Amino acid sequence: MGFCNPGCRDKFRTATEIFDASMAEGQGEPAIEFFKRFARYNHWFNARLLVAVRELSSNDYRRDMGAFFGSVETTINHIMVWDIVWLKRLAQSLQEPGSLTAINDLPMPTTDDQILYARRSKFAEKRREIDEAIIRFAADLTLERLDQRVCYRRQSGVRFEHSLAEVLQHMFNHQTHHRGQITTLLNQSSIDPGVTDLVAMLIDDTEREI
Repeated sequence: MGFCNPGCRDKFRTATEIFDASMAEGQGEPAIEFFKRFARYNHWFNARLLVAVRELSSNDYRRDMGAFFGSVETTINHIMVWDIVWLKRLAQSLQEPGSLTAINDLPMPTTDDQILYARRSKFAEKRREIDEAIIRFAADLTLERLDQRVCYRRQSGVRFEHSLAEVLQHMFNHQTHHRGQITTLLNQSSIDPGVTDLVAMLIDDTEREI
């Protein structure tokens, strides 16, 4: 796969060179840097989605467009539901939840499609708060913490256990999966959310440093 123009190619090369240099200097373990990067990507991508979603009329925001969760509202809400569920599980299971203490104070969602915040402005406010908590949590990660076990029970009562690293991989993958559905729904409404590739965030980071 190539680049649309030499400018993007050169910017991407610069971004990867900066990252490779920081790793060579021992500024972070690869696994920890991976999760920090995806925490930032989650915040960066959601910020763009929130801007794009504001352009939708109330009807288009809530209209069932045939996606797995129907509308833009229910799909973007589903991501928040499961972010809260997983973060609360982490806060309750880990010995030192740290920055997730505030998340633990939120009510536990009861269904996949429970609308948490009907007003888009309130949803955006809470989305930013959650994303900032995820960034703070990722900043405190260590290799030892990534090996910690996360224990939880589903509503059925069945008990499950995973490492923190496995839970974070699932959470970030889940976010990305459903955000892709939202960008499709936005394009069907003639709204362009812009470039949302992870490399675009890396390029933005590089341009701010130059």
